[in-house]
Amino acid sequence: MRHRKMRVKLTPEGLSLSEIAPGIDIRKNILDQARAPFKVSDESRVMDA
Repeated sequence: MRHRKMRVKLTPEGLSLSEIAPGIDIRKNILDQARAPFKVSDESRVMDA
């Protein structure tokens, strides 16, 4: 089984983070390790556990 840490949407402006798993540090666990640039959506939310 694979656990998702985030959900990303493709928008006209590029990749946008729309959801993140509980307990994930956006900067440390995602943005600092991403190979492609993306934005954190203003409507981002924490996923249901």
